[in-house]
Parts: sequence; C-alpha cells; structure tokens
Amino acid sequence: MPKVSPYHDAAPYVTKDGSLIRELMHPAHHDSRAQSLAEAVVPVGRETALHRHRTSEELYHVTGGEGLMTLGSETFQLRRGDTICIPPGTAHRVRNTGSEPLVILCACAPAYSHEDTEILAGGAKTTLLLIRHGETAWNAEERMQGHEDVPLNERGRTQAEALGARFAGETVHALYSSDLKRAVETARSISATTGRPVVHDARLRERHLGVLQGVLRHTAYQTTGDVYAAYRASDPDYVIPEGESTRQFMARVLACIDELVRRHAGERIVVVAHGGVLDQLYRHAVGLPMSGPRALTLRNASINCIEIEGDRWTLGDWGDVRHLERTVALDDY
Repeated sequence: MPKVSPYHDAAPYVTKDGSLIRELMHPAHHDSRAQSLAEAVVPVGRETALHRHRTSEELYHVTGGEGLMTLGSETFQLRRGDTICIPPGTAHRVRNTGSEPLVILCACAPAYSHEDTEILAGGAKTTLLLIRHGETAWNAEERMQGHEDVPLNERGRTQAEALGARFAGETVHALYSSDLKRAVETARSISATTGRPVVHDARLRERHLGVLQGVLRHTAYQTTGDVYAAYRASDPDYVIPEGESTRQFMARVLACIDELVRRHAGERIVVVAHGGVLDQLYRHAVGLPMSGPRALTLRNASINCIEIEGDRWTLGDWGDVRHLERTVALDDY
C-alpha cells in the first residue's frame, strides 16, 4: 500500500515566490521519486513574485478562493475547480483578488526545488525601512554590545519617540524587531503610532561579539590581547571566542530578510535592528565585501531604505535623521 502522508504532518513555510506552502508529498521527505505535491496559500490581497521553474512542469488546481493568474503573456481569472498547466521555463504569478485565502494544489515534475526556481525582475517590489535602535549608555561610552541586552538611555527614548512621530500616518504593512531591549523599545514607539504589532525575531540581533561584549573600544587592544586585533582584521571567517564570524552573522541576517520579503512581497515593512545588521544589508545591496572598512553612516534611530524586486536590491534614502532635529544621533558602530 502507498505510504500515507497526513496533512498536518506537513509544516507550512514561506517559499521563494512568497506563498505559504505545505509539502504534502516530496522525495526529500516521502516515498515519491519523480514528482512533488504541495498546497499553496496566497493570503487576501497578496501576490506571489513573478517566477519560473527552469526544468519542472507544474500543474495548479484551485481548491479555494479566486484570483488572477499571469502565465507568460496572458492574464486570466482563477476560480475554484480550475486546473492550469505551467510549462517549464514559463514566467507566472498569482494574485488573490477575493475575500478569502486562495488555495492551490501544486504538482511538480521533476519535484519542486528552490534551486530550480528563479525570481524574475518585474515581480512585486518590497520596501524595507531599516531602523537602527535608539542610543544606549553603552553607545555613548563606546562599549561593544553584541548580544548584551542593554536598554535605551534617556536620549535613546527621545529618539524612539521622534521615530514614532515620524511614522504617524505613514503606510506600514508590518513591523519587525530584534528581540534585544534596545531594538524592542525603539520599535514600540513606531507600533504606537502605526498600529502595527511588533514581531520579534532573534535573527535580527547584532553580531555576537563573544568575549568582546562589554569591552570599551578605546581599551580593547590592551584588555583582550589578540582577539580585538583579529576582529579588526576583517577576516569574514574569524569566529570571535564565544561569538560568531561575520559570515555566520551575514547568513542569519540574510535568511531572515529573505523570508520577510517573500512573506510581504509588494509591501512596505519596518525592521528595527542594529548597526551591524544595517551594515551587512548595505554591503549586500551595493555589492561590497561582507568585511572591510565601513563606507557609510549608521546613526542611532536613523531610517535607511532598501527596495527589493526579485533578486535586485536597490538602495534608497540612507541615514535619514530629519526627525531628530532636536537631538544628536551617534554613529558609533
């Protein structure tokens, strides 16, 4: 008898095109060999990124909701009960135009893979508004923070309030934050004026600086021996004792941002994080090495914009501190 794969055993995840997927049958996890079957859910008002599968033929069968589908040069209505064949290499996307989730069974042969899926230019453009947290006492002292959970100081709280006022009345579809206090406190001020709840994500934390955490920068060479010198040498694979390397740090940050962009394709999202996080995202956007001298400002409570469309990252306004006219913003990272 064929092996049964219970529906609720398939954990949902956000796939590369931005839809919520349950892999009902896939060679990586089940007895199938040459094909896969998944359930895709496109939330109300959302659209998947324009994409194609290089080698897989795909069949869609709509089991719930309604929407519009673009397939090659054609756009047409999707309704419950419709079945569509998508030839390999054909660009396609789906938009939910109804009042309930659009649910599609997707069969792929060969089986679906991220590597076979290409996001195309012309997909939904997502705007990331990246915020560095407000000032802390350790920022003012130039003491390295890393994962240490340092709260905002008085000036930092004033900066956070100014950020909240700046976002009042602006369109914000989602609000994410590092789970460290200095970021969460900053994000709460934005939440208060936008009505968006703060979603915490530990992957947005600063680089883990291990034994360097709590060390003053101006005495670090004297107090930490060769560790600070190795850290300053900018080897992306150097793992700080009890901490992480730049490459490890970059990988977790990019994994988080990639997931958020797929989840919020075409939307405007605010991400409150740390100087190191913003530095890595800037480098990725402009094609700089992940390590090396910094060529930008990273002021506390600054607003920094990156637009992402498919695989293309475009830098927008960077280092915007117009809302901080009455307070100083440090660039101490």
